[in-house]
Amino acid sequence: MKDLIVLVADKNMEFLIKGLFPRIPRVEGLRNFSFDSFVHPFRDPGIVHEADKFLRPFSDKYAYSLVILDYEGSGQEDKSREIIETEISEKLNRVGWQDRTCVICIHPELENWIWVSDVRIQAAIDWDNKMGIYDWLYQNELKSIENTKPDRPKEAFEEALRICNTPRSSSLYENIGSRASYRRCQDQAFWKMINCLKEWFALEDN
Repeated sequence: MKDLIVLVADKNMEFLIKGLFPRIPRVEGLRNFSFDSFVHPFRDPGIVHEADKFLRPFSDKYAYSLVILDYEGSGQEDKSREIIETEISEKLNRVGWQDRTCVICIHPELENWIWVSDVRIQAAIDWDNKMGIYDWLYQNELKSIENTKPDRPKEAFEEALRICNTPRSSSLYENIGSRASYRRCQDQAFWKMINCLKEWFALEDN
């Protein structure tokens, strides 16, 4: 049986975890684990309504499953992030994933995870402005002074790419995921994911 299957809503998510996950055993003191990733063809709404259908055939092939989607664009914005996660988890539990699955709903969306290192973001997108990117965010009213991240993380990232003339690509997310320190990330969904991986792949003597 393989270690982990990951179902995500888009290619950007897939590439970010491809960059991030190989680092986690070393950073968190876990055993090495393998994973296979799949992108749902119907993106966030597809995960909401069909994650259980998609993952049912894999329940006897993988020890654990991880599901990641954005809150915005899910079609479930009238619910809390936690309720969305619980409802998807309950459906997965009924098709063979009982106590072996973790659902992560990112509020508002994936880009909330990448704003953790100004140096790594600047390097990834070829930022050549003399002003640091976080100062630029504040000056352009894309980040309030009391917040550590942009108020609209996706729109801020896209605007930064635009002024750098850097094409948007999934490889940018892999680059950031493979290099940026995530210790300063304050996103609850991100740490829920890390804690699930720590529980599943802890060293035997931990």
